[in-house]
Amino acid sequence: MKRKNFGLFVAGAAMLAVTGLSSPNISSAEIDINIGVGLYAPLPAYSFASAPSMVVIPGSYVYYTPDVDFDIFFYGGHWYRPYRGYWYRSSFYNGPWRYIGSRSVPRFLIQLPPRWRDLPHIERIPYDRFSRDWRTWERNKYWDRNQGWREWRDRRNREGRLWERERRTEFDRNRREWEKERKEQRRDRKELQQDKREIQRDKNELQQDRRESLKDQKELLQDKKESQRSRKELQEDRKELQRDKREGADKREIQRDRKEIQQDRKEIQRNRQELQQDKKELQRDKRD
Repeated sequence: MKRKNFGLFVAGAAMLAVTGLSSPNISSAEIDINIGVGLYAPLPAYSFASAPSMVVIPGSYVYYTPDVDFDIFFYGGHWYRPYRGYWYRSSFYNGPWRYIGSRSVPRFLIQLPPRWRDLPHIERIPYDRFSRDWRTWERNKYWDRNQGWREWRDRRNREGRLWERERRTEFDRNRREWEKERKEQRRDRKELQQDKREIQRDKNELQQDRRESLKDQKELLQDKKESQRSRKELQEDRKELQRDKREGADKREIQRDRKEIQQDRKEIQRNRQELQQDKKELQRDKRD
């Protein structure tokens, strides 16, 4: 029978199966808590201790938080998190996050360069300034006046389809990996259920053994009572023999009584042996 700690192993494997879409190094704070979102990939929970600084991605009006090693974007008044080929959206950088279909993802997020984190930072923006001015920047095309930003916009326009195809391929690969992990988890759950059934069956067998052991104990007590009753009857027979001797009974009757007493003794001895055998079997059952 498989050990009970198999279930702990399954639970541990499920907790460790959380990695980011574009960065493999997720902090331990994310792994501590998981939240289930619909029937899709469980999004690792993360909370910023303070408002994060923001950086604009050159060539777009998409912003991201550079101080975490997984992807959190801001665009058009919403926050977005990609994970294992799925997308989640929130109105606040600390969530709560809600799954959205691929058609609801802004095309500017899909068309980001696959290695957008390696692009030079145009400017690191404090969150207070960002939350106050991002609408004005987008309305007035603030970043279009930056030369480095314009260069990457032009390159995005030239290579946008190629980047989009590469990024969608990455999303599909992550989604296939997640589906494979889900199948493995379902198989582990089935094995865990099988282990639970085997454990329950062992418990039932143990209870049955206990009931049989109690039954054997009762029978052993009954044998002891019968043995004690036989001893009393033998003592009474001896008393009658002594009384017959005193009264001068016939020798042949006395001899016959003696033989009966001897037979009773043998019967008692045999009962004792059976009682000892029952004790040994009971001890052996308890050890098993």
